[in-house]
Amino acid sequence: AGPAGMAARRMRPILSQVIVVREGSVLLVRWKTGEFKGRKTALLGLVSQGEEIVDGAARIAKESVGLDLQPERLSLRAIFSMRDAIDPPEPDAEVPSTHEEGEIGFVEYSEHEFLYEATVNELLDPQETSIVVPEWVPIDEIPYDQMPEDDKEWYPRVLSGEHMLGSFQFEKETCTKSQYWSVPRIVQDVLAGTPNGRLDELKISEVKELAVCSGVKVPSVGWRTCAPPLASKPDIIRKLEAKDVEYQNWRDAWFHSS
Repeated sequence: AGPAGMAARRMRPILSQVIVVREGSVLLVRWKTGEFKGRKTALLGLVSQGEEIVDGAARIAKESVGLDLQPERLSLRAIFSMRDAIDPPEPDAEVPSTHEEGEIGFVEYSEHEFLYEATVNELLDPQETSIVVPEWVPIDEIPYDQMPEDDKEWYPRVLSGEHMLGSFQFEKETCTKSQYWSVPRIVQDVLAGTPNGRLDELKISEVKELAVCSGVKVPSVGWRTCAPPLASKPDIIRKLEAKDVEYQNWRDAWFHSS
């Protein structure tokens, strides 16, 4: 979903990945088991239903390698819509709504990428577990050939300070489609989950900032005198919702194109 929809739609599974950076190196883990077995990622895991996404990111860091990271220092840098192809169901199996019998279906989820910049004096001692082996890797030596294919597309940009949105589609381990872009700013309070999933509970300033991120024009004092009056919060929210529908239609068309 677009920025407005990402804040409100919490039923779609959400993964959180925490990239910890310290003195020119990044913390990666090599997976011993699971679907990433033999590959490397940052601190990656599933956010629980009802859990604040930033709190989930901090929990994942703790459960992965024993790091106690301060949630207020986790900086949301990117949100990506992911789509993984799944094999066709057996002829007599109940066919999921995501695909027709005999056709490849998809599992969809969102992935939120957080950056944690450790201070020089901060003690970080990641521990090996039964699931992962941690290691510090110089940023200019990140082994992208041992990581999920999308990482090489956005890691360098996020590590250089960009905020991003985008979409990736996979068939097994191969990234078959990708579309991503840099945004001027990500309004963390919005993208990390609004109160009760409602945009109208945000401050007018937060709604305006989200509008700027989404490319929605908002009349302001700086416009010429013949401009329309200042937009109210309901007006901006209506424009955001329309923009979200427009983005969702584009995204669906892009994913289903040949």
